[in-house]
Amino acid sequence: MKSHRNIRKLILSPILNAERLGRHVKSIALCLAFCLVQSMFVSCGNDNITPQQAQSVTVYAIVPSYMVGDESEGSEIIRTIYFQEVEQGNLDISIMAEDVYENKQLTSGEYDKETDTINDTYAKTIEMVLGEVVLDSHSHAILVGPAAGKQVEKYFADKKQDYTQEKADSLRERIVVMNCDSLDAPVSTTYISLYAVSYLAGTMATLFSDYAVVTIPYLGHPVSDSGLAGFWHGFIQEAKDEDMDFCDDEGNLDLSFIYNGMDSETLVSDDSPLACNTLGWNERGFNNGIEAYMDLLDIKNENINFFYPLAGMSNNGIYLFGRRYADEVYMSSMDRDMATFTSNVAYDIHRLTSSLIAQILSQWAQHEPLQLKPVYTMRDGFCYIRYIPAYEDNYSPMFDYYRDTAMEREEKYIQARTNSLKNGTL
Repeated sequence: MKSHRNIRKLILSPILNAERLGRHVKSIALCLAFCLVQSMFVSCGNDNITPQQAQSVTVYAIVPSYMVGDESEGSEIIRTIYFQEVEQGNLDISIMAEDVYENKQLTSGEYDKETDTINDTYAKTIEMVLGEVVLDSHSHAILVGPAAGKQVEKYFADKKQDYTQEKADSLRERIVVMNCDSLDAPVSTTYISLYAVSYLAGTMATLFSDYAVVTIPYLGHPVSDSGLAGFWHGFIQEAKDEDMDFCDDEGNLDLSFIYNGMDSETLVSDDSPLACNTLGWNERGFNNGIEAYMDLLDIKNENINFFYPLAGMSNNGIYLFGRRYADEVYMSSMDRDMATFTSNVAYDIHRLTSSLIAQILSQWAQHEPLQLKPVYTMRDGFCYIRYIPAYEDNYSPMFDYYRDTAMEREEKYIQARTNSLKNGTL
């Protein structure tokens, strides 16, 4: 304010002190001076504002409620979105944490997966958001998870509308479905592959055990599938020194090593030193740490000494299991460092979904073209493996030896998965 007064004084004092000027001349001079001062302040305040930056950008973000509350991926995503809204200044963001599945219990109290259907409120929320984005060229949407992808496909299929190329390209710039394979809809999809980091995790796990279990929420999720395949190939590669291929003769992804009877009731054997423990029938999995804990108790005494959890919130029960039996089993942690909670965590796997979302929001806020890859990998820097310093002497040589192999095999895995999606074999 002091500088403002000085400027006004500098401009006005010669005029006010000019006694020979008539009243009308002084009035005109005062008006001109005031306008000059005002224009100086206005122009200084707007020097850095462009018409595009002044345009507010509307963003709808829908995150499954089961991802929120464990201080892991879902909570970090919401924190990132709020931070970007403050940081960018011109983002108007609405965050909705919705219940995806409608849970219906049988009278006996047992759970029936056939009644576990998409929540009607969740479906209508996605329909409402997509309708807004289709009509308003300044609206954008980020939806998280394969369940969201299915609803997006259903929405555009029900509309049965042939969009012009320009309209379809516009929608792909403004609608992103995270953690999802490509969709038959005018939207962009992306996910972070865990194949390479899991391949390294699998090779390192052989230092602790001849048998291991990968725990995932369900089969069919592109993130957990990539983690399962990577760990499988890394573990078998090092344990049996076999170069296991994962493509059939047509180059499509061969998941027979996963789907061939590998479930929570199939324990590891000499013929198969690794098993897949699926916690549920949809992406939510159990979403309950206690159930996951009890599930691992059932297979505890089967010479299994390493657990690789990729199950989200259910991992809390797996970490508790590791803490309870710290002298008997080893494991990794996912998305956060759990070594301070249980001493048998050998390494951490980190997937930086929140960083990718921050990049998307920044591009929208700056009105830049959306630069988005369908799949991000360890080579892209959006995921990494961090081993605990106590094991560094053992891990460093193995990590350096297999790192390039892991990234090369990840590229082949992604290409095989892409081919399978195009051919309808996945």
